[in-house]
Parts: sequence; C-alpha cells; structure tokens
Amino acid sequence: MWKSDWLAEQTRVVLSMLLALASVSSAYFGIVYWAVNGWLWGVFLSGLVPGFGAVSTWMALSH
Repeated sequence: MWKSDWLAEQTRVVLSMLLALASVSSAYFGIVYWAVNGWLWGVFLSGLVPGFGAVSTWMALSH
C-alpha cells in the first residue's frame, strides 16, 4: 500500500466521522431547541430527518 493511498483512506475516515458527528449534534440541538419551544413535531422531525434539526434551529435563531 502506498503512502498516498493510506493518507486518502485516513482522510475519508476522518471526514466520515466528522459528517456523522455533525449529523448527530444537529439532531440533538434541534431536539433540545424544539422541546424547549414546545413544538412536538419539530422534536420528531429533528430526530428522524437528517439536517432538519440544524436547518430549522439555524432559521429560528437567525430571525
């Protein structure tokens, strides 16, 4: 295995882990945000739909 192949593989692993971390954290913050604001559908959607927690929380906080 060449050094560049190893580096490419490690880069893919790290980027995949960062994507998973971003997805989980956005869902968590979306669930917390909508639970505090009392919108039950927002809680469900934040947990089920990838990206809904991050997008909806960002839009709600930016207004």
